[in-house]
Amino acid sequence: MALVEKGISKATSDIYLRDTTGMSDHKGQARRLSPVGLPGKTTQDRSPVQLSLHHDLSEIKDIWLKLQTEGDCYVFQSYEWLSTWLTCIGEQLKYEPAIVIGRSGAGEVLFMLPLAIVRSSMVHRLAWLGTPLADYNAPLLSKAFRKHIAAGEFKALWREILRTLPSFDVSDLSKQPELVSGQRNPMLELSHSVNASGAHSVSLVPDFDELYADKKSKSGRARERKRERKLTEAGPIDFLVHEDVDEIKACINRLIDMKTKSFAAMGVANIFEQNGNGDFYRALATQDDTRHITQVTELRVNDECQATNWGIVFKGRYYYVMASYVQNELSRFAPGTFQLNKIIKWAAENNIDVFDFTIGDERYKLSWADSSIDLYDHLSANSLLGLIFVAPHLVQRKMKRFIKQTPALWEMYRKARAKVAAVRAKLP
Repeated sequence: MALVEKGISKATSDIYLRDTTGMSDHKGQARRLSPVGLPGKTTQDRSPVQLSLHHDLSEIKDIWLKLQTEGDCYVFQSYEWLSTWLTCIGEQLKYEPAIVIGRSGAGEVLFMLPLAIVRSSMVHRLAWLGTPLADYNAPLLSKAFRKHIAAGEFKALWREILRTLPSFDVSDLSKQPELVSGQRNPMLELSHSVNASGAHSVSLVPDFDELYADKKSKSGRARERKRERKLTEAGPIDFLVHEDVDEIKACINRLIDMKTKSFAAMGVANIFEQNGNGDFYRALATQDDTRHITQVTELRVNDECQATNWGIVFKGRYYYVMASYVQNELSRFAPGTFQLNKIIKWAAENNIDVFDFTIGDERYKLSWADSSIDLYDHLSANSLLGLIFVAPHLVQRKMKRFIKQTPALWEMYRKARAKVAAVRAKLP
């Protein structure tokens, strides 16, 4: 496969570009570019940073899996997530992988940027691979990343990364967290604005009852116990963690049906109308090489499904990705809340460190959370056409954040949206 490598010459501090197309060894002609110094290091202690561009995920699978295991990343940048997403969805959406790997002079992988070029008839965008369904977008970082690239140095390196990539009009890199498992996200050295939504998580302790008492008020716990008694009156309650593939598929289908009805009632776009989205969630939870990171659960009352959940367990973190409940006579007793408590208890008792509620600022998340994750967007033009695209989108995103972060306005908008949906549902 054709690769392009870039590096920083140890002897001269120059950035160089090496074309390795068809090369059988590590020699090759380097073409000088304009010198770009990395601040804070002298020529003597500078380590070269070599860049390579890859379009085929399978060819770098081993490198990817090693980095995600030994380094820092979120599940949304794991090989399992992104390779499945690309197969089920990304190819249909014209996402062309453009994976950039940065190595030290000794060949140690320092970072990976799972990027993509999104082609359209008008504007070509640089985006994170998997953006539509990923709650967080970020690089994968090795533990040695900051030993080679200090704070403030990535911005200069980014200019060389842009030269490595195929042509595009707009850099549209959204939902980027400040930290990547404790390391500061180097992408935030680029210009950025705050995303319309945040994310929330809670640190777990082995004793769920202790955590529950700490997070829920006495009156809140009493209210939930009363609801549980009402559910019990309707029949035995079973919390199921599915293992059988057929049961997992059936449960996901029920979850998709619940979410479809919920989206319609709220007046929001149904993500399952997009070809491939349902296939993605089913595939990730049932494929032999990916199902180990997923968890599909179900709450049944009197052997009838009342709530379902599709979650992820990855590197000591539980991702509460998608859940819903049946709208019926028992829904007033909050089976979804009861299921959530059961999932958090399961995670706590299974040595999970963090329960991540993922993107969204819903009240139930805030009632549990002890940590908030600010997310940031980078939007910039890379061509004249890109300039025309960027200006109105920046305004639109600022307005969206203002509305979502102003409780009165957001509640007003949500109610209006639901009323419009109800009227549309009655139309012939």
